[in-house]
Amino acid sequence: MMRATTGTEPTREEGAPRKKASLQSGGMLGCIKERITQDMFEAVPGKFKVLVCDKLGAEIISSCFRIHELMDLGITLVEDLFILRQPVINSPALYFIAPDREAVDRVMQDWRRLPSYASCHVFFTNSAPDSIINQLAAEQKFVDRLATCKDMFIDFTAPERLCFHFNMIGDLNKLFPPEIALSGGRENILGQVGRRLVSVVHALAAGRPTVRYQGSSRLALTAARNLCEELANVARTFPDSTVNQERTDAPIFIILDRSVDSAEPLLHNRYYQCLVQDLIPLKEGFLYEQAVTTSSGAKDTVVIPVDEQDAYWCQYRHAYFTKCLTEFPAQLKKLIEDNPALAQGMDRGMNLKAVGSAVRALPEFQEKKAKLSMHVDMCSSIMEQYSKMKLSQACELEQDMAVGRKPFKDLFDAVKRVMSDISFPINVRLRLLLLFIATNESRELTEAKKQSLLQEGGFHSEGSRCSSLNLFIARAGRIKQEVSGGDGGSNNNSTPPSAEKRSLRSKLLRGGQSGASSTTSGPGASKTSDPNAAPPTEDPFKSQCQLIAEAAANGSLSNSDFPTINAAVSQAAAGGPSSRASLRAGLLGRRGGSEGATANTYDSRRGPNKGGVTLDLGHEGTVELQSGQRIVLFVLGGITYGEMRAAYQATRASSREIIVGGTSILTQERFVSQLGTLQ
Repeated sequence: MMRATTGTEPTREEGAPRKKASLQSGGMLGCIKERITQDMFEAVPGKFKVLVCDKLGAEIISSCFRIHELMDLGITLVEDLFILRQPVINSPALYFIAPDREAVDRVMQDWRRLPSYASCHVFFTNSAPDSIINQLAAEQKFVDRLATCKDMFIDFTAPERLCFHFNMIGDLNKLFPPEIALSGGRENILGQVGRRLVSVVHALAAGRPTVRYQGSSRLALTAARNLCEELANVARTFPDSTVNQERTDAPIFIILDRSVDSAEPLLHNRYYQCLVQDLIPLKEGFLYEQAVTTSSGAKDTVVIPVDEQDAYWCQYRHAYFTKCLTEFPAQLKKLIEDNPALAQGMDRGMNLKAVGSAVRALPEFQEKKAKLSMHVDMCSSIMEQYSKMKLSQACELEQDMAVGRKPFKDLFDAVKRVMSDISFPINVRLRLLLLFIATNESRELTEAKKQSLLQEGGFHSEGSRCSSLNLFIARAGRIKQEVSGGDGGSNNNSTPPSAEKRSLRSKLLRGGQSGASSTTSGPGASKTSDPNAAPPTEDPFKSQCQLIAEAAANGSLSNSDFPTINAAVSQAAAGGPSSRASLRAGLLGRRGGSEGATANTYDSRRGPNKGGVTLDLGHEGTVELQSGQRIVLFVLGGITYGEMRAAYQATRASSREIIVGGTSILTQERFVSQLGTLQ
């Protein structure tokens, strides 16, 4: 008889009992999904609906829903706003678009002649300005056919449950421009950040947040002020909005800029997701191109999504890479051994019952086999690059520098040896040099020593990039001096910026955190003095974001280093009536119920509480939270994949829901390449 099982698959939390809690959170991704479902898909009646999106709308929808989920919600067709579409006159059209003139004009074109759909429902990703509302109201024929006009306040992407970003291309160049180019560009992007952070607050639907910021950063202070002013504007325009509610479990927002940790975007983090994105970057961030051989023997390439629908990815993405190297092949071997008939094909002598069982089990078996084969292939590609780039030695030196576990002289000599060793790829040597600059005080690493390292590495043309990193690091000291007389932050002109960062790091570590003491030499190896020591399970370096998040969760985050925004700032924008509500009332008031951002009820089941909340991480398991209050870290200049991992680590360590976000997702390659333009 054929075995009908399909082998083991990732468990939720091995050895951990599942406690049933009365309240549940799906993280940021769950908040977005629930809001879109209830306030957009279910708000429009009908079983056969057409969803029409622009680029931003499509990105948001694709990050939250699969095709079968959309079909279950009555969405039978998804269309691109800017291509020629066939009319579907018996179905309502749901337009999910950015509030800009081009998109709105394209929507109106669908209704200027014969109606293309049964009814028109417009959902804006963010708050539509008065000019857009006036554009809609200018054509009475269109207004007569407009059934819904609503601000969704969702103009950001959540690729994972505890992460989000604004996909702002070139954000580092705009936020950290050369001194000569300090103009309105930076203020413009900081204004966008303030408006889009309101969307994050609104999506969480948990009341008006407490806003804190990096005290040494004028960028963070400005973004915090902009957020508070935008929240006041929304509260004035939509008095019933959740952002106007005072709640005991309202989230804490901590706004940072990239200079808070310049080492993190230079490290080779030895965790599965970090190495995948660093050494074999996924196309569009989640698509893997795998070379395969077809049944006819021809070579071909298949594109496979690597996301939270993949149970194996969720279980292993944050694992130390040595675990992936051993467990993926073992799981694939076990799957095949447990299902020999499925692996080799069905025998002619099988009875009807066995054939039926095999047919039912075959799709699940093939899906698991394909996923495990893909991960084995990805691990092989990583190891090929890892060996080729000599990262077993480079990563160990990087950890020594980042953690500061060796004296300066030893590190300098080690870096100098690597600089002169041409067997190391040039990009690895450059990252090592930049990391050495980022982790050492300027008084120790003199200009003469920098030039010596540049000469050893043959980096005569990279001097400007190193100077840019110096300026990037030093800006923390300059900006701290600028804000010292304002809303917080102490001034100490005698302290070098890197020493100031080390002081902050030491303070965070003393506040209840501790770095791992193990040392490693790369996947599968150990450099500890004990030859019988177990292989390492993590890198010793903890990112600054993880330390800050854990300190905020346990209440030890310094008020002087991370002040709370002055309440008077948020009140400044609250005076005077707004014409916004009346504009919408004139547009849709006679039909009612479509006036925009009203009070949300979908998060009411959380309520003000002190616990009893379960965080559902999907295939990665669940976490019993001590509090329903979320902590949101936002980084101006982008978050790294290592910091995305840190959100999960800090959440589990503190039993608090911690979400990280940034203006973009910042890869090591992008950070290094953009340093050359910051001079």
